[in-house]
Amino acid sequence: MTLPRDTTSITVVTRSRVSGIKALELSESVVNKDDLSKAIYEVHGGISFADARRIVDLILEIIKGRLVKGEKVLVSGFGSFRTVKRRDRKGINPQTGESIVIRGRRAVSFKPSKNLKLI
Repeated sequence: MTLPRDTTSITVVTRSRVSGIKALELSESVVNKDDLSKAIYEVHGGISFADARRIVDLILEIIKGRLVKGEKVLVSGFGSFRTVKRRDRKGINPQTGESIVIRGRRAVSFKPSKNLKLI
């Protein structure tokens, strides 16, 4: 399969008890929840698309819930997510040119695994 140069290719690899390892290639430049659900549905023959969607939603809710609690989330072979505290910083209002203070906030930080860095 040949892809246009501006399109990225992501290979999703899963393990099934029946069929061993299967790879499903997604050829869109942006992967969303429906794409992940479709990949799970197509690779795993025993579940419906709605069940695959619920699995994706559950995984994302677990990750979000742990981050809200301030915990680090490690996905082996992919990377880790954690929350960091951003400090207050100076900014300029572009309409008035007035100097302002941009309040600090909590933000999510992602650090890719060594395997993901090789891509």
